[in-house]
Amino acid sequence: MMQSTNCKKDLIKRSFSKASATYDTFSHLQKEVNLHLLSLVPQGAFKRVLEIGCGTGNFTKQLVASRNIDRILGIDLSFDMLIKAEENLRQTTTEFYPICCDGEHICLKTETKFDLIVSASCMHWFQNLPGSLESICKNHLAQNGHIVCALFGKRTLVELEQVIKTLYGKKDFFLPASDFPTKTEIQGLLKDILKDFYVESVTIERKYPNLMELLLALKKTGTATPAGARPIFYSKGTIKEADKIYRDLFGSIRATYQVIFLRAQG
Repeated sequence: MMQSTNCKKDLIKRSFSKASATYDTFSHLQKEVNLHLLSLVPQGAFKRVLEIGCGTGNFTKQLVASRNIDRILGIDLSFDMLIKAEENLRQTTTEFYPICCDGEHICLKTETKFDLIVSASCMHWFQNLPGSLESICKNHLAQNGHIVCALFGKRTLVELEQVIKTLYGKKDFFLPASDFPTKTEIQGLLKDILKDFYVESVTIERKYPNLMELLLALKKTGTATPAGARPIFYSKGTIKEADKIYRDLFGSIRATYQVIFLRAQG
């Protein structure tokens, strides 16, 4: 039976809320993504900024430290993440307003416009990315405003997916990343709603001492199988077996992450 959209969102919310206390410690990959995303944000001053999926405020802190921003509104599905964001931004001079709401259904009046909209490692979780992106730009991006985002693509964790298929013999098994977008799909979306857009796909490869460390990194950042869903590996024995398969197939425990960066002007 397929999960409803509301059920999937609830699982995602619970997973990230559970990881709010450990996210900053284990988010090495996300920090690398944030640095590249920051380089794409135009220089200059911004009066009003909207950050979709601000999480614990890691990217927010980098943004307000490197750009002249009057106020930033950070929204996130997880209230626990927003509490951490408030703590991380307490010492900044930029006004920070946290709002707990779904980035696909932003709880703001449509006339609320922003000079800059940013999103780091969030939008790939959207259930309707085309409709959501169009709505965000139409309702909240000011004329000549900028939108800069990073989201994970379909080629993320392809090694882990292959290992699981080999372990269980389930050729039709797919990790959540199989629903993530491709670079071509993002380009197709942007050309219909924005001008002067730029899209690039970056592949980041990380190595782990063993499979358990990879799974731990995913769990502690909230990006593993959502809390409440059935676990993929049922015991330490299956993890050990999967670790061997991983090394036989790929020579080491390495994981590929495809990150799609986009920058456009309204």
